[in-house]
Amino acid sequence: MDWNKAKTILIVAFVILDIFLVSQVMSIKNDSRQAVSFDIIKENLSEHDITVSIDVIGEEMILPLLEVEYMIFDSDSSEISAFLGDEYSELIEDEYYINSDGQSIQINQGKKLIFMTRDIESGVKPDISDAADQIASFVSQFKIDMAGFYQTRVYNFNNANHIVYSEIHQGYTLENSYYVFIQDGSGVVGFEMQRIKNLRETQANIILSRPEEALLRLLKYQDIKGDTVIGMDISYYRDEELIIWSEIVVDNLEPTWKVEFESGIIKYLLEFE
Repeated sequence: MDWNKAKTILIVAFVILDIFLVSQVMSIKNDSRQAVSFDIIKENLSEHDITVSIDVIGEEMILPLLEVEYMIFDSDSSEISAFLGDEYSELIEDEYYINSDGQSIQINQGKKLIFMTRDIESGVKPDISDAADQIASFVSQFKIDMAGFYQTRVYNFNNANHIVYSEIHQGYTLENSYYVFIQDGSGVVGFEMQRIKNLRETQANIILSRPEEALLRLLKYQDIKGDTVIGMDISYYRDEELIIWSEIVVDNLEPTWKVEFESGIIKYLLEFE
């Protein structure tokens, strides 16, 4: 037997085994540190009366900044006659239109178009289980292009359900491109829309913090005390209140962590503010 060769094989085997064991120990230590860190973060939030009911341990992510161009609405927009027909009155220039059937269009800040077929009936509670079929019928009736839009949220306001359909890009929600259908006890009464016309991914990249670390940004909010985090994912978002939204045509959307609370409140944990 070639003992020198045998010893060499044994030494190599032991080295490989040592490397494997060290890597396993390091992995366990890293997992342990992550778990401890998340526990500390949850405890810190709990001290401010914010409960986290989900596990959100993750890694940093890098996603591109998006440049978007919005659809603009005014008195020349084809959507007015598409929804109201050819016979309608312009009650407020570039803002409010109505036809003889009481159907109306309101344009808000040049980008938000609100179409209502009638007044909302507040006396009967709407049935959310009927919403999908009612929306499908409404979309078909008024020939609304819903390609790329998916239901992302439902909330109730003034005894009417508001069903949000957001545009999706590469698996991520574009929060500023949406339809909100309004359902009362008699069916879908209308919707609000704001849509992106063109989109491109820029060369600029945004590094997203680990989700558990991003949660600490919730500490600056005073309106979520006593609430519980029930969901967290990545979306593209622009805070419309931070700029003069009526003057915006082309803008940037940045990826951000979106947090949903049990109360229905949504918070966006921007990397830069």
